[in-house]
Amino acid sequence: MALSACFAVLVPAGAAVAAPDPEELRWRDCAVGAEAGIRCADLPVPADWRDPDGEQITIGTAKLPAKDPAQRQGSLLVNLGGPGPSIGRLPGVAKQLDELTAWYDVILVDPRGIGASSEVTCQPAPSFANLLYSVDRKTWRDFSAAHRDWAEQCLKAAGSLAGRLDAWQVAHDLEAIRAALGTDGLNYYGNSYGTVYGQRYADLFPTRVRRMFLDSVADHTDPSVLRRTIPMAEIAERRFDRFGEWCAAAAECAVRPRDPRQVFDALMIKADQEPLPAPSAGQDRVVTTDMLRLKALDAVDSEAGWPDFAAALAAADQGDAGGLWVPSPGQSPGWVASLAFCSDFPFGQGWPAMNKIEKALREIAPRTGWLTARAWYGRCAGLPRQASNPPRPITAEGVPPILLSNGAEDDTTPPPGGRNVARQLPGSVWFTADAGHRAYLAGNRCVRDVAHRYLVSGKLPPAGYSCPAGQ
Repeated sequence: MALSACFAVLVPAGAAVAAPDPEELRWRDCAVGAEAGIRCADLPVPADWRDPDGEQITIGTAKLPAKDPAQRQGSLLVNLGGPGPSIGRLPGVAKQLDELTAWYDVILVDPRGIGASSEVTCQPAPSFANLLYSVDRKTWRDFSAAHRDWAEQCLKAAGSLAGRLDAWQVAHDLEAIRAALGTDGLNYYGNSYGTVYGQRYADLFPTRVRRMFLDSVADHTDPSVLRRTIPMAEIAERRFDRFGEWCAAAAECAVRPRDPRQVFDALMIKADQEPLPAPSAGQDRVVTTDMLRLKALDAVDSEAGWPDFAAALAAADQGDAGGLWVPSPGQSPGWVASLAFCSDFPFGQGWPAMNKIEKALREIAPRTGWLTARAWYGRCAGLPRQASNPPRPITAEGVPPILLSNGAEDDTTPPPGGRNVARQLPGSVWFTADAGHRAYLAGNRCVRDVAHRYLVSGKLPPAGYSCPAGQ
């Protein structure tokens, strides 16, 4: 036991560790929603890969078998992001993954502590949406204290997984699955947060990669929160401008001929002086500047919400802001995902650091985009035991060409991050699409064709390639 403890301390944070002798995956029929033909298997792995002989957990997998054994190229491991369960999403994504079964057994993997992988269940947590509902210093500090209390009980519930939910550990889990499958190389498709696992795997096991497609790349190589959030804020703010351009041309825009951006700005000034009356939302209800900003951030995110938001702005301009009223956030389900996220993307510096970041973001995204930093990193406020696997450059010597992609209008995982990751993977190609988040799963035909060509033949698109909008 003493030797194991010393080993855990001495293993460098970025180094890979040797896996125990591979276990065998024992497939069984399983039901995931109404999907038929699914096969599931659980793989025992160490709770802590720095202590391979210590306590064990299990990693859950679910397989969509290849349609034609004669055309089968092996297994393709898939993580759909989050961090959250992938297997539980099968009923909603099976059709999007079906084309891949022409060539591969498609194997979905839940990350440790989540879903089918030794799931950790915590008590309900204070919602970090509170940090968007009110943006002052007191709200941040009160939330941080409550969040710290929640995390302490959640870490106790996690047991041997406490502090061991990061992408470094998950990359070793993927390597264990590869070994259990008996293949020489890993084929992998990671979406969104699944790209973080892919980056860490390529860094730790570069010569084990066969083919890897990373869609909606989240940059886990740049330690600067400000640099990572600037393009997110810019895209979010650009959506507000697109909303204004739509209104100028759309007959259904209720504020025409006025510019909705100017209407919004005027309402913000009025609400700053005195909250806006919102009688249609309920007696004595009012809309504050924080509510108005939060409503706008959500409403302009999708074109489908633009007509209703324009109508709400028009009504507020006439004295009834009920359509802009936002209820106070309740509690969140208490998912362990926040602990996993903040182990990979920590933010423990507190209010002064966030306030400094937001002052910089306000210069480029003054309406709503500056909220991006707290929308992402507020989930780390007050959490202990962060940064077990913080962002660091990739040194994937010997890795084969990897295919990476981002949507040009994706403020969740913006294009500059994908380009930055690609620069650190020699021979790899990054391409973009006139799309938002998760373009492959959203059905962009061009993105899917580029990905399939690469996964089947290894052929990459030319540098600078871009996919048009549409299905």
